[in-house]
Amino acid sequence: MGNLTNIEGQPPFKDKQLLYFANSDRTRYLGIFPPYGWIYYKDRKAEVAPKKQASGVPSEEETYQLALDYLRLFGIDRSQLATKGDSTQLRTFKEVGHHGWFDKMKGTNVEEVSLRGIFFIRRIDGIDFSGIGPLGGVHISFGNDGKIAGLEIVWKGLEPFELHRTLSSEQMMDAIQRGQSKWKSPIPNPQDIKKITITEVMLFYRGAEGESDEQFIEPFTLLATSVDYGYTNLIANLECSILSTNAVSAIPSSEIKTSASGRTLVPKEGLNVLENADEFTLLSLDPEPGVKATNNFHGYSVFGKVQIKDGSERHASLDALYAGIAMDGPEAMCFNPRHGIRAKMGNQVEDLVICFECGQIYFYGVSEGKLSVNGTPATVLNRILSAAHIPISK
Repeated sequence: MGNLTNIEGQPPFKDKQLLYFANSDRTRYLGIFPPYGWIYYKDRKAEVAPKKQASGVPSEEETYQLALDYLRLFGIDRSQLATKGDSTQLRTFKEVGHHGWFDKMKGTNVEEVSLRGIFFIRRIDGIDFSGIGPLGGVHISFGNDGKIAGLEIVWKGLEPFELHRTLSSEQMMDAIQRGQSKWKSPIPNPQDIKKITITEVMLFYRGAEGESDEQFIEPFTLLATSVDYGYTNLIANLECSILSTNAVSAIPSSEIKTSASGRTLVPKEGLNVLENADEFTLLSLDPEPGVKATNNFHGYSVFGKVQIKDGSERHASLDALYAGIAMDGPEAMCFNPRHGIRAKMGNQVEDLVICFECGQIYFYGVSEGKLSVNGTPATVLNRILSAAHIPISK
């Protein structure tokens, strides 16, 4: 960040663990708060000055591609981001800023785009965080010459804590009737409601703001409803818990064996090679099929590879993979693999071609087959590839 020095002004919130900096002319600011998984950056020089002409503000498509490039640098994989429905297209929220300036040559006022930004929503176990950044995701905006004008990342490190059974549809309806739910926005005269029709059920994780010390997150349902008053209908959203309380007891965390249960799904012969391999190699793949490429792994070009020799690193990779298999994933019709694993034990080989985006793993070698997988293991594998300075497909 160049000549950044501690800022004398007030940071956005006070905490001894907050690192907050600015450069000498106070045009760039950086805030890092590890306990909250929060990063904030602002560059006022990238912003278009009032009454000045904008220069090089990226187009909508350029903004999207620039943002994806930065996400890769931040170590965030596409499989960790919300998509539109069952498709692989990322669910984003766009930001466009306008301003006006006076063209002396033409003697007229001109209005133009001065900033473009985009919000990416975080996803865990196939479930989106609620709201738009900074409620669990990334907000990045670009100004003059395509430079970052603003950046906010809320990306706390999360691990499974406790496994709960969820309410059945009947139990959820009972909870609503007993008043154990709330309207997202106030509705008029709730005592006059004749009937509520649920038109859509959406599942989210509740995300906090960057400056909120959130120790636990839990899923909830957002119900799109049609509220019938008898003389008119109102469209409104109803928020309801999905975790059981009195209805069904929670499963103690001591009984959770997510990784172990995923391990049992892997073909036995392949499992033996994976866990006892003489050589264990992680590959970064180009998701576009490249059958003519000389550097080829089951039809996909290889960006790079790293042999994992450390036993604990191998176990971390496999445990993450088993956990992802146990949790299952939203299997899509496409297949765009960005990761591969080759394990060799003597003359036996087991290859895995993995697409976390589409939720599928193909096995080749001593065992053949396919399994569904959740996108969460991508974080562990990407960390290993990044540490070896191997490019990862965006």
